[in-house]
Amino acid sequence: MSALEPLEVERRCLLFLSSVFAVVGFSVGLNALVKANQARSYINLLVVPHGIIDIGIHDVFATGAVITAICALLAILSGVFCALTWHPIKHKAYSFRIHSWVLFLCATWLFATLVTYDYFFVNRSAQITINLHGQPIPEPIVQHLANILDFPYAYRDVYCLRLLAVLPWFAFILAMIAGVVLHLAACRADASVPNAEQNEKCDPVGP
Repeated sequence: MSALEPLEVERRCLLFLSSVFAVVGFSVGLNALVKANQARSYINLLVVPHGIIDIGIHDVFATGAVITAICALLAILSGVFCALTWHPIKHKAYSFRIHSWVLFLCATWLFATLVTYDYFFVNRSAQITINLHGQPIPEPIVQHLANILDFPYAYRDVYCLRLLAVLPWFAFILAMIAGVVLHLAACRADASVPNAEQNEKCDPVGP
């Protein structure tokens, strides 16, 4: 590893892992969103004519969609930055620093969304209301029907939501570490410039 390519192996490995776990986070997020829509459609099919059902999962659905989008963005950016490690970069320090701040920004956004999602996941549950001929069905009957249909109320009891609450954290951690390594690489690239200029001045000129 040359001095002109600071922390090359570390950058390449961490960006690759960041991209992989971001893909994992995107996959579990997409799976959770699809299964949530399927569950809502299944419950709606069971409602008798003239009945209206509302399943309130907007809190966990909205934050889960944001997590999925951020993981997709992180997967693309980390993959692109990893591919760039195989190509010569003219302004290394500037490029590394830009890459690090992009990853820091995405990781911070993911962290804030994950904290919000995990709060909803641990403390909240789906809100189901059924209206039949304009009259609301009492809550005990709704809960009894949900138990018969094996429909989990609490978010923490849903396996696909549990995966989304855990796995994207690895994408966040690896993105932060990759950002730190890129920042260190930028500092080393800055330090190597004066040394390179000094070596050029010390080289003998002429035969």
